[in-house]
Amino acid sequence: MGRVSDAGGVRRYNHGMRRQPDTDAASVSAGPSGGSGPRTLVIGCDGLLGREFLRTLPQDAIGVDLPGMDMTSMRSIDEMLSRIKPDRVINCAAITDVDRCESDPAAAYRLHRDGVAMLAARCSSAVLVSFSTDHVYDGARAGRAVPFLEDEVTSPVNVYARSKVEGERAALALSDSLVVRTSFLFGDHRGLVPWVWSRMSRGLEVSAVTDQVSSATFVTDLVEAVLLALERGRRGILHASGPEPMSPFDIAGAVARCLGLEESLIVPVSWADIGVGARRPGYSFLSSKSDISLPSLEESLQVWRGRIE
Repeated sequence: MGRVSDAGGVRRYNHGMRRQPDTDAASVSAGPSGGSGPRTLVIGCDGLLGREFLRTLPQDAIGVDLPGMDMTSMRSIDEMLSRIKPDRVINCAAITDVDRCESDPAAAYRLHRDGVAMLAARCSSAVLVSFSTDHVYDGARAGRAVPFLEDEVTSPVNVYARSKVEGERAALALSDSLVVRTSFLFGDHRGLVPWVWSRMSRGLEVSAVTDQVSSATFVTDLVEAVLLALERGRRGILHASGPEPMSPFDIAGAVARCLGLEESLIVPVSWADIGVGARRPGYSFLSSKSDISLPSLEESLQVWRGRIE
């Protein structure tokens, strides 16, 4: 049951698992074409976000990933779009390891900027959805506690974010496009929340930073928000993330309380204590001018818990 709401009330989508098609380019099948909705191509279907779109969308949605489609190859993009002829393309392909992007900027820009630009150039007859990050804001303004809205000027803090900003521009060069910024994505056994649960449920300490404020976003809620935005004809930039500003330390505490775990296992640290390669924003909490709202973290954790148990 869907839990993302708009001005008209609660939206509902099918959350039954669907068959994931073969991702080899030679054997991808578009599936039945007689469905009532648009034909959708989900790129990056082996990742957390891509899998959730396939879980939610009708049976005629098609998922592709490496080696079936290479987002850094124009030939591969051309072949896939010619084969599938989608009405909308949802690009979930990304290098989400922020520190890896910092150490290998060429790979980050090749996928996040150049890949999106090539995809946008070939989506003249399809709606393009691409994803970005709260890291596009540095939150360096002293004492800032005001959420970032879609029209605020970006100030990316690391290679990951800078490559994503370039990808945003490439996607938005296509008028029929939607760029979705989100933060701290989690679902099933992937992301910050499952990591915290995995350690604490075994009685292990969790070092959680206090000097980065954003919000946790349940992947199911994000997918519902994006599909609702598409139904409403939303284009441009959309912020879709959890509604409460929280640090990883706060998120870990919420997980502990939801699952009945010992909060004393959570150790407050800073990013300087951990010693990572890429800088993180101090404050990058997103809010939206749209009337699409995501549920609270407490509510999302209850749904997530029901899935994993």
